[in-house]
Amino acid sequence: MNNRIEINENTLRKTFRDRICFDHERTIYHFLTDTGLAPELLEQHDMTLLTRYIDAPSLADVLSGGTMPAGLEDALLRWQTGFLDRCHDHSGMWIAADDLNPRNLLVTADGMIGIDFEDWHAGSLAESCAAMPAMIRMMRLPEDIRTGLARRLETRLARYYDIPLEHLQLHVEDQCAAINFRRQVMPVLRRSACAVLTGGKSSRMGTDKSMLVLDGYTFLELILHTVQIFDRISLSAARPADPSPYPIIPDIVSSAGPAGALQAILAAAETPHVMIVPCDTPLLTRKTILAMYAELDEMADAVVLRCGRRDYPVIGIYRKRILPVLETMLRDKNYRMKDLLSQVRTRYHVTANEKEIFNVNTPEDLETIRILYESGQ
Repeated sequence: MNNRIEINENTLRKTFRDRICFDHERTIYHFLTDTGLAPELLEQHDMTLLTRYIDAPSLADVLSGGTMPAGLEDALLRWQTGFLDRCHDHSGMWIAADDLNPRNLLVTADGMIGIDFEDWHAGSLAESCAAMPAMIRMMRLPEDIRTGLARRLETRLARYYDIPLEHLQLHVEDQCAAINFRRQVMPVLRRSACAVLTGGKSSRMGTDKSMLVLDGYTFLELILHTVQIFDRISLSAARPADPSPYPIIPDIVSSAGPAGALQAILAAAETPHVMIVPCDTPLLTRKTILAMYAELDEMADAVVLRCGRRDYPVIGIYRKRILPVLETMLRDKNYRMKDLLSQVRTRYHVTANEKEIFNVNTPEDLETIRILYESGQ
């Protein structure tokens, strides 16, 4: 997640580059204050959290020997129910951990301690309960240990929260499939990079679209949070901007629109391919980004998002090798992205989720996307 970790004596300092991740983690730490379910939060300021450092083996370390220590199952259940109950008591929401990880659950003599809470969303009770069994099922352990432990946790969680076991298990299966899919795709994504397009003129909006606000965060913050799955992130701008924690890639050819931005991005790329996303589609999801990378193979020069009858070239993965084609187009003053797609081997990933590609160009669009966001449609 591109954060900086510093361990000093008995403390751990975590500095975030993404304000949403910072707020997420800080929120959970406040929910868990004085519970023993997480390390003590000592300080919080300037995108930095200082916590007590816990020197203890992780769940992954404890189970790596292929045996299950006595009492571990009870400790897992206590941590999961304690976490869900405390968060619900404070917020009224069931917190679904999007990245519960056996390396981030520490095993102590007193039970379990969780760390790393930057990635979660409000979900249903069954969805929230499914995180722990799904994590266990996907661990690289002997079949009897992971399957047996996961089944027992599912049964006990269903009983504790009075959830139909079959309903909980469906959520577990869905989460296991999502984890497995991510594992398959991430090696390709790790060899890639992402550039966020911020350099539009915003003439119809009348203001910088990257600074428009939705749910307390700017559009730029929202899309940067989405693309934190990339190790390499940059900002594309028509001209050099103020200092930023992200590298700025200015256009080489002025007034050439997205085609000019893509030329500069590919020219600067140190990876074989780059994904571009615009700052004015803040509801794009990581799930769609991963699905697009699943369609990228050596035969494809580009993978572009399609919804209905429309293609969205500004949401796409492009290989560096198409740079000569793009440069020829720009020399001919042809700035049409669709013409580029017709000259290279392009694949299209189809989505039916229209809110992901809803881009904001006018004040009326801004009101529409706020309604879509708040309604969860």
